[in-house]
Amino acid sequence: MSSEWIRLELAKYSELTELEPHGVCVQGRDLILIRHGDQVAVLSGRCPHRGARLAEAKIDGDLLVCGSHGWDFHYRDGTSPSNPEDNLRQFSARIDLDADVVWIDEADFERWAETYQEVFDPDELMI
Repeated sequence: MSSEWIRLELAKYSELTELEPHGVCVQGRDLILIRHGDQVAVLSGRCPHRGARLAEAKIDGDLLVCGSHGWDFHYRDGTSPSNPEDNLRQFSARIDLDADVVWIDEADFERWAETYQEVFDPDELMI
């Protein structure tokens, strides 16, 4: 893993509520952070079905459920229990308690951003 990390400046660890999706935009890409226990899951932030922002999703048990059409994903790793081809991208996260921030690996994010084609209008919720 690269030694350089990109800081998710819109989210301080202390501001993340347990099991509540928190949306951020990094370089024009939507991500969500989900705090669970002393960990934070960082996932791609758009539903692969119709592009709904997953920051508006809800946690139901172990699942992140899209608020638009009910598609669901395991919130810890983004896998879809019903269709493995529709997984969310998971990013390795680092929590810096002293700085109160969550970081992801910049090289990993850049590789994903280069191949991920944003087909949704970033200003619209697709329904």
